[in-house]
Amino acid sequence: MPDKTTERRLLEEIKNLKEKLASQESLEKEVKSLKQSLRHAEELNSKMAMASLDAVMTLDLSGNIIYASERAAELYGAKSVSELMGKNVRVALSGEELHRFEMNLKKLLAEGFLGGSEYIIRKQNGESIYIELSSAVMKDAKGEPSGFISAIRDITKRKKLERELVESINKYRTLFESAYDAITVHECTPGETDGRILEANEVACRIIGLSRGQLLKKKLSDFMPPEATGISRKAVEEIIKNGHCVFETVIRSEHITAQAEVSAHMIDFAGKKAIISVIRDISERKKTQRVLEDSARTVRKIMNGIILAMEKLVEKKDIYTVGHQKRTADLAAAIASEMGLEKDRITGIYIAAVIHDIGKIFISGSILNKTSKLTGDEYDVIKQHPQAGFDVLKTIDFPWPVAQIILQHHERINGSGYPNGLKDGQILLESRIISIADVVEAITFERPYHEAYGIERALEEIIKNKGTLYDPDIVDACLRLFREKGYVLNDDLKDRNSIIF
Repeated sequence: MPDKTTERRLLEEIKNLKEKLASQESLEKEVKSLKQSLRHAEELNSKMAMASLDAVMTLDLSGNIIYASERAAELYGAKSVSELMGKNVRVALSGEELHRFEMNLKKLLAEGFLGGSEYIIRKQNGESIYIELSSAVMKDAKGEPSGFISAIRDITKRKKLERELVESINKYRTLFESAYDAITVHECTPGETDGRILEANEVACRIIGLSRGQLLKKKLSDFMPPEATGISRKAVEEIIKNGHCVFETVIRSEHITAQAEVSAHMIDFAGKKAIISVIRDISERKKTQRVLEDSARTVRKIMNGIILAMEKLVEKKDIYTVGHQKRTADLAAAIASEMGLEKDRITGIYIAAVIHDIGKIFISGSILNKTSKLTGDEYDVIKQHPQAGFDVLKTIDFPWPVAQIILQHHERINGSGYPNGLKDGQILLESRIISIADVVEAITFERPYHEAYGIERALEEIIKNKGTLYDPDIVDACLRLFREKGYVLNDDLKDRNSIIF
């Protein structure tokens, strides 16, 4: 039987064993918990890799793939993740790309992390794509490098867009610099004449006489005289409102003073609203325009003198024609205006009417001024004056068909007129207008063969023969003038020597 000492020692050993057993059970529980946490972490990492837009891979120090996400398999063109396992990432690289990878690998090992490295890799189907690679060094329990973890992004589309952007910029620059006109881009500042110049082509620099660097420190308004700033301010307001504007201004510098036509549009420039202006020097065009306008005024003055001379020539032959052509012209122009004809066409009607009897210079004064009734032969002679007028004027290059208008001014819409018996649409509108004005004036005022009957008698005549001899629309316009708008045939001949057009 054991003594008490031995018994006490056995009890202590049993107690120690129980404590060790309890400690072992606690350790096993801890290990189990750690294993579970590790599984959760691995599961979480896997799910994160799957959810990521980037491919994820882990490599050993030799570059062999020891883990790859589904996205990685897709990116490399593998049918499955398992197809990538154990393969070396270098197989997708060649030439300069492989050389750059080796250099970056040394840098990665030295620094621990390397981001934004770009490569062209070859997928398993032979297709080449651009990737962006960010990698970090993994370390073991001793703190020594054990491998790499990498995030890989397909940037093929981005590189394509970048390439297209560069091409677009180069194209823009080529067009910008090869333009014949000056082009500037300046800030868009509401309420101001303009903002600072942001860009300018070589033509703009040459015209203004400054380098590009000097020009970019200026505003477009720096090259405009004070009187032009108002024009520019309104232009900016219109551009802001409508997106574009075309206006004329003056460009002034130490080297030039020029008239310019500016075509301006709102654009986005470097992320901000700006105005691009195409500036064309129109100084020579304006000079030529002024010369042409002066020439036109001279020609009009000469033509006006010729027409007045023709009018007086007829009146010298026919004393009763004094004022007739001028009054007929005034009325014909008023009727044409009432009918809504354009200004230039009215001018042509006026000129034709003011010399519509020019053919009478070939008729004997004894016939023109005869107070008794004309014989049949004498009337036949009178009826020749439209043709005679046409023959006189047909070689003159008027801007309007003056000779043809005069030839037809005695035609009637029912075909009873002369010299050619034309009807309706065969007769020029201008001639139909002058024919009514001619009749109204002739009846209103004294003629060799009758006294002055007055305006009401004249209006009765055109009303009676409306639609038969005279165009109904023209008759109506004439009646509106006299009965609604107070038109009066002017017997005052003081202004007969004034400019006709």
